Amino acid sequence: MKRTFDDVALPLAFDLRVPAGAIAVTAEETSQVEIELEPRNAAAHEALEAVVVDLRRRGEGQELIVEVPERRGFGFFGRSPEFDLRIRCPHHADVKVSTATADFEGRGTFGSFELKSASGDVEAELVDRDVRVQTASGDVSLGGVGGGVSVQTASGDVTIDQAGGRVRAQLVSGDLTIRDARSDVDANTVSGDQGLDAVAAGSIALQSVSGDVRVGVRPGANVWMDVRSLSGDTSSQLTPMDEPSSEDAPLVELRIKSVSGDVTIQPAAAAPVDRS
Repeated sequence: MKRTFDDVALPLAFDLRVPAGAIAVTAEETSQVEIELEPRNAAAHEALEAVVVDLRRRGEGQELIVEVPERRGFGFFGRSPEFDLRIRCPHHADVKVSTATADFEGRGTFGSFELKSASGDVEAELVDRDVRVQTASGDVSLGGVGGGVSVQTASGDVTIDQAGGRVRAQLVSGDLTIRDARSDVDANTVSGDQGLDAVAAGSIALQSVSGDVRVGVRPGANVWMDVRSLSGDTSSQLTPMDEPSSEDAPLVELRIKSVSGDVTIQPAAAAPVDRS
């Protein structure tokens, strides 16, 4: 199935409901939306005629809905329909995804991004505003995010290149990595490690049971620390040279608690990279 919509009205939003398979959305300099939906298995071929593709008015812009039926009423020998969904669209579209096991790959710049899944991996390159992701075991990889990030996963790893707003992360056994945190971070893991390569200001509240915690602080910031580990080692590599010379310098508040994980505070290694 291939569909093309010319001169779509902005702002544009997507509501994508694909239980299984793969979803790829590429944002480019274009005024069109191109959709290609390809069945992967016999159940998907059987369900193809029931797929809904609908472009609707949404405020001053438009919303495109792509809905693939669940297994009920279809299913070839009990299998769920699996599809490859590929979309080419203008930059800055809002994207909402609901899936069970489909992987998601987003290239280009999106307005906002929201996804709920069970086990699919998630990758989004650039997002202007907020990101919300809930997944059980899928890995989450985000590039530059201009707004806040809310992410929940059980066994998946989470990697964020740059977060402009507050990050709220809840993980069980997955690892959390934030390369450039420009605002508050509130993270909780059980056995997963937490690594914040660079923080510059704000409240950094991190809790872990057995995972290790590492935080890099950018030069020039005032640092206030409340760091505790019941049986793990705690260390700070910050020196007086890393302290600011001005009272107007940004304040980093570190509140870190761990039961058995090690905690390390150190200077950030590299200058920030602008991903906006």
